[in-house]
Amino acid sequence: MRRARPLLSAELALILGMLALVGVGYLAEHWLWGGESAPMTVPVALAAATFPAAVWFFALRTQTRDLASTPLIVGLFVLGALVAGPAARLVADNLGAAHPLASSPSPELTLPRVVSAIAVVGLSYEAAKYLAIRYAALPRSREQPLALIVYATAVALGVAAHESYRELTELGASPAGAGALRIMALMLAHAALGVLIALVVIAAVVRQMSPL
Repeated sequence: MRRARPLLSAELALILGMLALVGVGYLAEHWLWGGESAPMTVPVALAAATFPAAVWFFALRTQTRDLASTPLIVGLFVLGALVAGPAARLVADNLGAAHPLASSPSPELTLPRVVSAIAVVGLSYEAAKYLAIRYAALPRSREQPLALIVYATAVALGVAAHESYRELTELGASPAGAGALRIMALMLAHAALGVLIALVVIAAVVRQMSPL
């Protein structure tokens, strides 16, 4: 439990960082733009998309430097942001899937959109994260389950950062608070499912079985 404390602290910092991002977004929306849509530039979108991951990483490093390799954490985040995320989005786009958060700040939740989000978009992203975790993270953490959870979170946050950046830049001008909420939803979903994938892989390793 003591070894898991830094990881739990980092996850809590991630949640608090996302809540802070949402708060800043709503304050900026009402104070700077008077409730109107805010212009979304590339630097602002990039900063907003990577801020939660930066908070998580800083919180983890201040708690411990022994749990996981810093270069590997950074490398897996980049792998998620520049390889796994784009690859999953490319597959989903080529299959004609309707992304659940795409097209407008408040997309209509129709049955085809929900089915497409789960069956195509969701599976594409989770398969991409699984491959990154299984083949890039597991060989370096086979005997350290907590380290694998850290690496899986890094991959997931990289994927979420890519998706958040793309969503924000595609929307263009949008309410800052709504944009921050979109980032929070993406980060929470990707991070939670990334940890779940890591737990499944860990369970398979413990049983001395190869992951499916």
